[in-house]
Amino acid sequence: MFVLMKKAIIYFSITLFFSHFVFSQEQNKNLLVSEKTHYGFIIPHRSNIEILIKGHIKMYEVVVSKPTFGAKQWQQIYGYPNVGLSLMSIDLANPEQLGNGFAIIPHINFSIMKKKYFKLNFRVGTGLGYFTKKFNPKDNYKNNIIGSSINGSVSFLLENKIRFSDRLSMENGIGFTHFSNGSFTVPNLGFNLPTVNTGFSYLFGSVNKQVKKDSIPPAPKKSYFSIILNGGLKELFPSGGPKYPAWTLMGTVDKPISYKSKLGVGLDLFYEPGLKNKFDLDTNIKTIRKMDYLQSGVNISYAYTVDRLSLLLNMGSYLSTKYKGDGNFYHRIGLRYHFQNRIIANLSIKTHWAKADHIELGIGYRLGD
Repeated sequence: MFVLMKKAIIYFSITLFFSHFVFSQEQNKNLLVSEKTHYGFIIPHRSNIEILIKGHIKMYEVVVSKPTFGAKQWQQIYGYPNVGLSLMSIDLANPEQLGNGFAIIPHINFSIMKKKYFKLNFRVGTGLGYFTKKFNPKDNYKNNIIGSSINGSVSFLLENKIRFSDRLSMENGIGFTHFSNGSFTVPNLGFNLPTVNTGFSYLFGSVNKQVKKDSIPPAPKKSYFSIILNGGLKELFPSGGPKYPAWTLMGTVDKPISYKSKLGVGLDLFYEPGLKNKFDLDTNIKTIRKMDYLQSGVNISYAYTVDRLSLLLNMGSYLSTKYKGDGNFYHRIGLRYHFQNRIIANLSIKTHWAKADHIELGIGYRLGD
């Protein structure tokens, strides 16, 4: 699963999904402000990346977040997490070829353990990153990590908080941040940045606000059917070539097993004109028809849900495909948001193991309660 997370995630309008948590909380006046200094390195997950690594990376982060107090049921279910926004500045230790990075990442911070003067938290977020240097065939051709200035990002952080007073705490942790564009532009090997970090946080507002505790009814367990149409664009090598459309029609049956998770099974129908380029390179394929751009597959999925937002992990197998170069299996990781009118917004990435194929942006409809 973690290998998929390295290559997935997640792109242009992803902050729209998380804005539901960042900006729609109860109007409390509490605000938690943190600063963190990170020290880490770039993972050389391909041999041709090593020449670009000149030293350890340094990252500075400012975090603004709001505690939740149980105004909504999901806040009580998840133990009153914090929701907020991270701003990052990254020194990649190679100013000529890699430059510097900047990121804005909405996040949610769950509490794993709470003691009087100690807390252990797990934070997950996804947003956008910007890099001052990218691949250029003339003057930066060795930068095969990033082919675009704007990239999607995903961030994970495990941290402990040592409380000095009701307002001031020290924070220490280990983190992982990934940047890529999902093969919208090549090259797209992506940055994988593990770090250790330390910093301080300060709470503005009330220190004695009481949390709301309601009796939570049992989670609904009824299965439902959804149909989603996704579209995307992807670039194939060499860099600078045309971008090809990619369409996916998905039908899934999901079974909730708790408030926090659900299992699913589904069928996929893919239509990818970009396969023509791959067919042209395959000497075993003599004739090509438009029907050869169709692929079908079956998938199983797990979704981790927070209110109306779900983090989707999906593994599929092709039922029919003329092109065999990507193997028998495909994968998907992404976000889905269920609106009250049964409309579904989908943002995900299709991969073949750790190799990104394309971004899927789509809309769907849910049948059933």
